[in-house]
This record gives sequence, C-alpha cells and structure tokens, in this order.
Amino acid sequence: MKLRLLILFFCIFSSCLMGQETKTRLSIKTNSEHSFIYVNGIMQGRGSLEIDLAKGNYKITVKESVLNWSGFELTDSIKISGAEKKMEKFYSLQKQVLINSEPENAQVLAKDSVIGYTPLFIPSNISNVTILKDRYASRHINLNNTNLPVVDLGLPVENNSGGFVKTVWFKVLIGTAAVLGATAAYYKIQADKKYDDYLENKSSSSLSEVNRLDSISGVALGAFQINFGVLIYFLLFD
Repeated sequence: MKLRLLILFFCIFSSCLMGQETKTRLSIKTNSEHSFIYVNGIMQGRGSLEIDLAKGNYKITVKESVLNWSGFELTDSIKISGAEKKMEKFYSLQKQVLINSEPENAQVLAKDSVIGYTPLFIPSNISNVTILKDRYASRHINLNNTNLPVVDLGLPVENNSGGFVKTVWFKVLIGTAAVLGATAAYYKIQADKKYDDYLENKSSSSLSEVNRLDSISGVALGAFQINFGVLIYFLLFD
C-alpha cells in the first residue's frame, strides 16, 4: 500500500514538474535581415529568431541599429501562458533616410515642426525638410534622393551685420536727439536773456515770455531724455 502511494505521488510530482518546464517556441521574423532582435533587453538574434520561452511576460525590441540615435526601433509586449506550443510574430521596420549636416546638431524641420537634430533618421513618408542652425544659412532638402550626402551648411554668417548701429532707427534716434538737445539749449538761452530783460524793466510781458520759453525748453529736454533712453536701451540689448 505504501509503495503504491509512493509511486502515485511520484507520478503526480513528475507530471507537475514536466508541466512547469513546458516552453513555448517563439518565432520572430522581420523585413530586414540586418535588424537586431532583443528579448527583455538582451539581443537574441538578427533578422529572424526562434527561441523557447517559459511562461511569463516578455518585452520584444527590434532595432535597425544598436545605437540609440541611429535608426528606427519598435517594441512589443507578449505574454506566454504556457498553453501555446508555438507563437509567431512579424515586425516591419519602417524605411528611413539618414540625414546629416556639417556641422552637426542642426535642427531638422518638417512642416515648421522640429522633428530632431542631425544626424537623424527620417521616416520615408516625409519628403521635404529644412535644416536650421544658428548663425548658418538654412538648407531645404528633398528626401526623394535616398543617397543623401552630408549637407554642408557652409561658413557661419552674421544675422545682423553691424547690429542696431546699422539700422535706420539708430540714425533716426541720433538725429532726433541732436535736434531735441539743440532745441532745449536754444530756448533755455533765450529764456535766460528774457529774464535779464525782465530784471531791468519788471515788465509782466517779459516774465510771460520767460515762462513760455522755459516751457518749450523743458518739453524739448524731456523729449530728449526719452529719446536718449530708448537709444541706450537698444544699444545695450542689441
């Protein structure tokens, strides 16, 4: 009796153990024989893969390149229940075009939106891009040519040659400052002369003229100060 129970226990234990060790054959195929296939972050093959996996959750990653910035990649999550004998997966890597510039790290724009910085793989559904980099001339590129050379941005250019000093506004502010300064000085001198006349004749009309000339000089001086302040602002923040 004891022997029968022992044999029965052994059979049940063996069947459970064999059930736990049952694995599923995962078959992965891609449209590129040069792609890199990762299972849970570990590279297991290139182009296609067949691997036996135990029950559990797995992360599948397919990359065009082992470099993070160089090439398209996609990820998928699969669950192995243990009941499947075989599971098949097919992944299609999107065709892309590599675009680079000299110098690198230039903005790549598609329809006025920044999609990345050179060097950059661009999806085939984008036909035209613009390459921008500070202090360099922009370049418009047609991606129908899949054998693009490195885009030469040329020599740096000055966006504002001469800065604010070369603009019309600088000349206008300088001119008006000179006129307002001269006007304020002229009317102040005339007011001082009229005040000397007032001290001699004590005429109310002379005093009124002094006040009028002083007012004109004050207005011109105030306008000169505003004009000069605007000029200094643009010179400092150019």
